[in-house]
Amino acid sequence: MVFFQKGLITNEFGLAGLSWTPVYVVLGKQPVLFEAGFACAGKLYAEDILNFSGDRAPRYLFLTHMHYDHCGASAFLKNRFPGLKIAASALAAEFMGRATIVNRITALSRDLIALTAAIPGVDEAKLLQDSFEPFKVDLLLKDGDRIAIEEGLTVEVMASPGHTRDMLSYYIPEKKILIATEASGCIDRAGTLIPEFLFDYEAYLTSLKRLAGLDVEILCQGHHRVFVGREEVRAFFTRSLQETARFKERVYELLDATKGNIEEVIRLIKQEQYDINLNVKQPEKAYLLNLTARVRHLAERYHAANVKGET
Repeated sequence: MVFFQKGLITNEFGLAGLSWTPVYVVLGKQPVLFEAGFACAGKLYAEDILNFSGDRAPRYLFLTHMHYDHCGASAFLKNRFPGLKIAASALAAEFMGRATIVNRITALSRDLIALTAAIPGVDEAKLLQDSFEPFKVDLLLKDGDRIAIEEGLTVEVMASPGHTRDMLSYYIPEKKILIATEASGCIDRAGTLIPEFLFDYEAYLTSLKRLAGLDVEILCQGHHRVFVGREEVRAFFTRSLQETARFKERVYELLDATKGNIEEVIRLIKQEQYDINLNVKQPEKAYLLNLTARVRHLAERYHAANVKGET
């Protein structure tokens, strides 16, 4: 089964705010949050969190990485729920202290307001018009950490570099829930699976294989879809591994055809992936930032292999 909309997925787990970029909520004595989505959608997230939990305030907010569409509403949620502790990697905390990164998150967050308002079912009056607000990470996490939330609820931390350097995934063994977001790849609204390595292809592939080896019944992408059931999850990971290899080969093929013209390869991949997608999708500026990072990274590998005579 695949869930595309916000709401409760089980009696103990829900998707808050926007399926495009959700906050995941694990319900217990005190709810636990994963991801903080868009800055402008803070009120939407908070409203659903309280509806799911019967007005119980959340205890933790676990962030996977410091991209604008995953940490955007962190400060709002911290202000709305004063006891909330924000948890992320040490590198993510360091990033939040860099003015260049904060400025980029702020600009991308501002660009999203009109797009978010256009999503069917979104009440524009509830969207925040303020800019992204930087925040402090309260709990620094590393690979192998186990956070005991309460009896029968543990969050296991897994470093999952590849999409970004600061990327973490979270596994809840008692419920067999994996919050992998971009570490697992992402199927967009058009049904295209996008491999999400921005930082390192090999590290991404290693992380993806590690996540695929877990016993998972609920898999959370960073956007659009939640997969429920072992067979659905297994099929997704199989496809993600295949598409990751296929994307690399397609970029290499286009680099051959264009005599190494990176800008032309980016244009052609955008035509194949982004331009044909008429559904809800990320802003073009953000898409091109990500695509450019992936193509340039693979181009470096391609040229290095050519120099060594390996291709």
